[in-house]
Amino acid sequence: MSRNNWLFASILMLLSGISLNLSAFELKLLTENSPPFNMSASGGNFARGDQVTGIATKVVREVCNKASISCEITLRFPWNRIYEQTLERSDYGIFSMARTPERASLFQWVGPIVKNKWVFLAKADSSITINKLDDAKNYIVGAYKGDAKEKFLTDRGFNLQTSLKDDRLAKKLEEGKIDLWAVSSLSGQMLAKELGITVKQVFVFGEIDLFIGLNKEIPADVVGKMQKAVDELNKSGRIQEIQNSYFR
Repeated sequence: MSRNNWLFASILMLLSGISLNLSAFELKLLTENSPPFNMSASGGNFARGDQVTGIATKVVREVCNKASISCEITLRFPWNRIYEQTLERSDYGIFSMARTPERASLFQWVGPIVKNKWVFLAKADSSITINKLDDAKNYIVGAYKGDAKEKFLTDRGFNLQTSLKDDRLAKKLEEGKIDLWAVSSLSGQMLAKELGITVKQVFVFGEIDLFIGLNKEIPADVVGKMQKAVDELNKSGRIQEIQNSYFR
């Protein structure tokens, strides 16, 4: 074999090896119960595979399929635990996550996979009026512990009541133990409806894109393929179509 032919064959073997390694790669994606973005079909705090549903989950599945990446999706509790797992394990990712300045350098990012609004919800018969963010400091505000919304509000001087479950916060709102519930708009209103609690939105304090956060050691080719898939799904209108399908 000539030197040129040998070199060409070596390159082909190398590329083939990379392709085989990527096809064998399995990405483990973690999420939490946060309807309607991510949720367990059973309503519990653990689910795997097809038992994990929701807007963002459906988008993530289509991203993985389009990128030809094998993805195992698991829903666990609490958020802080799965967040730390993703930072520590080289084949892990987490969704749906806001890309905050504090988190930006800790992950590789794929998205946005869905858009989200941060709001204050009050009881439907509440007379509370919020015209600017600082107005809410006059009230008792509840937020999900470890969530980006909690961090955002704490950094701005809020003294919050926190919980590891949004349903507890919804019940505290109903019972009058908190005046305002800091929550994602779609998640909060959907959960309140499920619990039979009537709420109203009194202020939007953030409009946030949600992403998949990948461990820094995930191969760059995997990240690139997934981002390309997100871009194509966004461009085609498919992601908006998925979101709309949950609210017909």
